[in-house]
Amino acid sequence: MVKEKGGYGGFNDRYIDLRVDDHPRPIEELRRLYELHQLYFAPPKPEEIVPLTEDLRRRLQELLGKLGYFRGAVDGKPSPEFDEALFEFCGMENLEEHLRTDGTFDLRILRHMENLAIRSG
Repeated sequence: MVKEKGGYGGFNDRYIDLRVDDHPRPIEELRRLYELHQLYFAPPKPEEIVPLTEDLRRRLQELLGKLGYFRGAVDGKPSPEFDEALFEFCGMENLEEHLRTDGTFDLRILRHMENLAIRSG
């Protein structure tokens, strides 16, 4: 797909360039790659930014634990350990720019975590 100055840094017109020629399930892979592209490069939709509630924090703690980033209590409470684990995860997944400091959370991070947790078994 092309878009004038839509490429990385606006230096070219290659807005999205995904190849799945040799994948056994190319349509599924193309969908997965497109979703990752949207995660990394598209701004969030307003409905994807939600308050960071105790329930959401608990779910994030569970997932961060399953993914090997968090070893604290899964209680939904704020803690430096939780903040560090979330920051580390986002850093490893190149999602630091999606972290927010206003008490809200980008649900795309949660969906990405859930997908990784499913793949890891």
